[in-house]
Amino acid sequence: TGTLYLNEKVKPVLYSVGYGGQGASSEQEALRPYVSADNQYVEINFSEGVYGSGTSPAGVLLVSDLTVTSGGGASIGVSDIDSWDAALNSNAGGWAATLAAGASRYRLTLIGVPTTPDGTETVEIEADVEDGAGNAVDVTKDTTGTLYLNEKVKPVLYSVGYGGQGAS
Repeated sequence: TGTLYLNEKVKPVLYSVGYGGQGASSEQEALRPYVSADNQYVEINFSEGVYGSGTSPAGVLLVSDLTVTSGGGASIGVSDIDSWDAALNSNAGGWAATLAAGASRYRLTLIGVPTTPDGTETVEIEADVEDGAGNAVDVTKDTTGTLYLNEKVKPVLYSVGYGGQGAS
């Protein structure tokens, strides 16, 4: 008899803001989703390569495979998706010009970000994807959790007149 292979049944996981908890390792910290400093994109990571509903190429992740929930008075969405390609890490910053099916790391371009976010605006991303074996993402671990935009309100210096009219 030949070699028997078992069907892989482990569901992919979308790492959330709480991954690893307090005292997380640097590797765990690197897998957590985050909002870029300029609030232009969110980077997300899965436990393995995932596939979406795209047809060109087959299995590519589409914006429609994501559910975006925003809060804090903002109406934020995702307009574009890039996938990570380790082969491009040194010469193109690692982000592929063509979206690849089966990637585990993605950069999601945000739209609807306020001109001057005050840091109370939030975004949460849920993914409806599957791995190469057809296992849907674990429904208990299919969201980034709540991500906060970076505050960009400039400080204001208030002054009080000293010794002005009527001062004693």
